Amino acid sequence: MEEIDSNFQQDKIEAYTDFGHVEFDRTKMKPLSHGKYGEVYDMQNGYALKRYFNSKRISADGARNTAKVIRTIKNLKLGNMYSIAEILYSGKYKLKKEIIGYTMKKYDTEDIDFTQVDINYIINNYNQIKEDFLLLAKNNITVRDLHTRNVIITQDKIIIIDADNYLKSIFGGKSLSEGINISQLNSLFTKLLIESYYAYHREDPYLQAKIRFLQTNFRSFPDFIEELKHFSSFDEFLTNKLENIYKGFRTLWMKKQ
Repeated sequence: MEEIDSNFQQDKIEAYTDFGHVEFDRTKMKPLSHGKYGEVYDMQNGYALKRYFNSKRISADGARNTAKVIRTIKNLKLGNMYSIAEILYSGKYKLKKEIIGYTMKKYDTEDIDFTQVDINYIINNYNQIKEDFLLLAKNNITVRDLHTRNVIITQDKIIIIDADNYLKSIFGGKSLSEGINISQLNSLFTKLLIESYYAYHREDPYLQAKIRFLQTNFRSFPDFIEELKHFSSFDEFLTNKLENIYKGFRTLWMKKQ
């Protein structure tokens, strides 16, 4: 069968990969998330399946940016970005069909508090993701829609997922992409720290109000930490933690900007 049934609600999901025809049974998979572009299922074998809604399917001829981004990320095998296993097409001859989704490695998030973790965990993950984002820029890919919901945090590493909204330019523009990608990265790490700090002071409405103000007015991750220290001077442990994170970022990566 060359054409795939377009009924999104069917339990049997049929597709083609670069290696041939495949079938998935939706009843044997566990739903993980339901988002703007589609649904994600746990395939119960260490992998997950993302399936686009019919209206969000992607032209496989590369006319839309997403197809190029997904293929590039799959081929680059970046250390701190999700690992895409197989791209799923609606037909046997993929250049004339659509990308209907992909399979990827499944990651289990853990409850990690940024105010408690070792400083090197934050700094090392920042630097590793920065290298990934610079390589994406080298391939003319601009990171977009990067927020804490698109991050899997484990004891070992921070993993960026869901690149469906990234852009790939056909006209070049590496320098512009580098600037945007690093700006997105700084924003992400600021928000991760904000969310942990916010949870840490969930019983203090005054400090929460201050954090919300900082969240909408921060300039960069180190600048945010410097400001945040003023509001946590009463808490010696947290003040020292923020001070060490701040110094670590200043010494290890600010010189590279």
